[in-house]
Amino acid sequence: IADFAADQRAATPTAAAELASPDRLEWLNQIRLLNERLARGLHHRLDTQHQRLNELARRLDRLHPRQRLHNHAQRLDELDQRLLTATRQRLQMATQRLQSLSAHLHALSPLATLNRGYAIARRHPKGEILRRADQASVGGTVDILLGEGHLYCEIQAISALDST
Repeated sequence: IADFAADQRAATPTAAAELASPDRLEWLNQIRLLNERLARGLHHRLDTQHQRLNELARRLDRLHPRQRLHNHAQRLDELDQRLLTATRQRLQMATQRLQSLSAHLHALSPLATLNRGYAIARRHPKGEILRRADQASVGGTVDILLGEGHLYCEIQAISALDST
């Protein structure tokens, strides 16, 4: 009955045993394939764990207090340089503005006007500035301020300008 139910027939029980069990070469090949698969899996697992270990070591280095201090020191140096550069630029701009304002102020200065040939007359000894001839009197004295020096003068005559 077993012969009718089987997929294959064997003439002898030994032949049937040989058909029922794989041969030695097939077993060795199967073992070799499983061994290669196991080695690949093990290498893959080792590579993955090695990469993870390296990443954790890098993270640990970044989080180490000495490394953090070093990073903060670098950032502080960078900010110090930026502050120094900005301060120099602002100082240079302020210096240029001061020079411009100084030149403008000098141009408006009464001394600059005096250096161009004008004079300021003041009643002596009070120091009141004379703007019109009728503010002075004959025989009085005036102090005339020039671009370079003073003149002390006695008034001998007064004449008004014709406005015609």
